Amino acid sequence: LEASDEPLREYNIDFLRTWMESWRGAAFALNGDLIRAEAALLTASRLAEKIGLRTSGMWTLCRLSHLCLEKGDLAAGNDHASEALAQSLSAGCRWFQMPALQCVARANSLAGNAEAAATYWCKAIELAESLQARPEIAHCHYSLGRHYQDTEQYSKATEQLERAGKLFRDLGMTFWLPRTEERLSEVSSRA
Repeated sequence: LEASDEPLREYNIDFLRTWMESWRGAAFALNGDLIRAEAALLTASRLAEKIGLRTSGMWTLCRLSHLCLEKGDLAAGNDHASEALAQSLSAGCRWFQMPALQCVARANSLAGNAEAAATYWCKAIELAESLQARPEIAHCHYSLGRHYQDTEQYSKATEQLERAGKLFRDLGMTFWLPRTEERLSEVSSRA
């Protein structure tokens, strides 16, 4: 990724550079290099804003939100998530509203705003269902179940995790299914 960026800078191709920086940020984050990840994602966000590339900007803001929340910077994570949601709503980009709603939900959950978090995840589920985005529906149920588990609402957690597990199984999503079953087992032992 780093070697391919030089021609983009030389010819000032901001559109491609926006996507490259965003993917670079994701790659750094996956490798645990949060400092370089944040720098790349901030660059991508600024470039997207500069050239009016709304979809890339929303997606990058969601990535920045996840990154900040992982680092424990709840205020910045919430700010990025809220901005992504505001942009997706104003642009009418329903597909980008789903990850933005999930980011806002996660930020609220980590900040201890349990009711707001559950509300945002329910909105994300409703939107995903209206778009028939079954993998997103499953992820939202999983995240809501995890939230309920963290807030010790075990019967609600069980219900959400069972829904997620059924969808993951039906969709053949073998990466998420064992994680869901493991979490469901933890919840069952505490209920």
